[in-house]
Amino acid sequence: MSDEDPQFLNEAQAVSTLSRDAVRQDAIANPPLVNGYDSVSDAKSVRSTATRAQVRESTRDAIAHGFHVKSGESA
Repeated sequence: MSDEDPQFLNEAQAVSTLSRDAVRQDAIANPPLVNGYDSVSDAKSVRSTATRAQVRESTRDAIAHGFHVKSGESA
């Protein structure tokens, strides 16, 4: 095969014996340790006195001195 896609031909297959309701009840009984919205709420509470122009200038200076801004898949 000339595709670059992964070929999942020999995967083991299993059927879950749990019902949706059982999975839902287990998720309610055991919530995640970390709230997925923590970073969003923290971001709202941070206040800056810097103007947009000052932030842009600071970012340009940092990039000029070798700082790599993480974006896309590297973030």
